Amino acid sequence: MQIEEGEGFLTPEVLDKLIEGTFNVNIWPLLEAVSFKGLEYDENQDIPPFYVNFSDVLKEVSRYVLEKTPGWFDEHIRVFREQTNGMFSMEYTEEEFAE
Repeated sequence: MQIEEGEGFLTPEVLDKLIEGTFNVNIWPLLEAVSFKGLEYDENQDIPPFYVNFSDVLKEVSRYVLEKTPGWFDEHIRVFREQTNGMFSMEYTEEEFAE
């Protein structure tokens, strides 16, 4: 999707597509913009193996927050219940959330 000047705002149509999971994002121009000269990888792979796996980063950040901010999960649950008017519950522990 090419974003033209003046089109930088979320429209109701874009929000609907995001919610439906049908908003098309093409990351290939980003991948092509990065130079991989001298790096060995299989060009048929979706993502080169030397990219940072952000799920690993997220786990480390979650562990750090868990250690440094006692009680954050209770606040997380409180805000969740408040935002959903108690219609939903969380069925995972703080440790499961961090994973």
